[in-house]
Amino acid sequence: MVSFLITLLIALDEKLILVPTSAALRHLDNLRVNQADFEVLGRLGDGQFGVVNAVRCKLNEQVYATKTMKKFAVSRAGPHLSLGLERHIHLLAHAEQDPPIPELVFAFQTETSVSLVTTYADCGSLWDRSCSLSLVEDTPGRMSETEVKYWAVQMVEAIAWVHGHGFVHRDIKPHNFLVTSQPRLLLTDFGSAAVLQDPPTSSANRRARVSYDSCLLPVGTPDYIAPEILRIAESALVEAAESVSGHSSHQADSVGYDLTVDWWSLGATLYEMVIGKGPFLAPTIQETYNKLIDYNVSQIITLRLTEFL
Repeated sequence: MVSFLITLLIALDEKLILVPTSAALRHLDNLRVNQADFEVLGRLGDGQFGVVNAVRCKLNEQVYATKTMKKFAVSRAGPHLSLGLERHIHLLAHAEQDPPIPELVFAFQTETSVSLVTTYADCGSLWDRSCSLSLVEDTPGRMSETEVKYWAVQMVEAIAWVHGHGFVHRDIKPHNFLVTSQPRLLLTDFGSAAVLQDPPTSSANRRARVSYDSCLLPVGTPDYIAPEILRIAESALVEAAESVSGHSSHQADSVGYDLTVDWWSLGATLYEMVIGKGPFLAPTIQETYNKLIDYNVSQIITLRLTEFL
């Protein structure tokens, strides 16, 4: 992964690869493309439902990121994967000037897969940056608080953009913050995103919630997931079991969680960037979830950052 990124960055520096401009994106808006129009340059990452590759478009010789998902996996994922919503959010970014989200350039399908083609971030992710500070492969190192603060401003802006458009990301983690050469962050991977009921327009923003039915299954990544996501999913399991036994305790006024689940995950992400390991890291997922309920902030970080987290 690291050697591929280095090779790609060298190619960018030597002008062998072109990163598309806004004008180039608009020029391609009306073109119909298919899989044959792209050359795969290398793997950028693997997700729960598909793979992400760096590709070169043969129509303009520019580089994009392609997220490809097998149709059977999309179908099997059901409510775990919001493919239509993910496409919609990237389309919203395409309509704005310098959004903190990768722009959707193309979308196409084959008999077996669906692909979303977005603008490319040429310097990996914040996870890659964290791991570059460690001597152990695929393990995060410790960033200086100064660097963390630099990234944190952009992370907050990106999450606020998502919330401001009426969505909750639900899988905030360093892997999903891409780094451009500016350097600038782009928040990606909206496969777990959900719509906020009563989209925020003012200070009432924080009262907007995800529908209860959309909260019944746990989403996100264990080391960064918010307790509310687990609590509602657990309650749903209990209700389902009681319903089968004929003793349902379901409340008609049950409500989902709000957008603060993303801020919780951001706090866990920033903690990991400073300390070099997640605040809830444990040998098993069950132990990780137990730590979510009872946790203490490390004394290694400054009081000011502790208060922020």
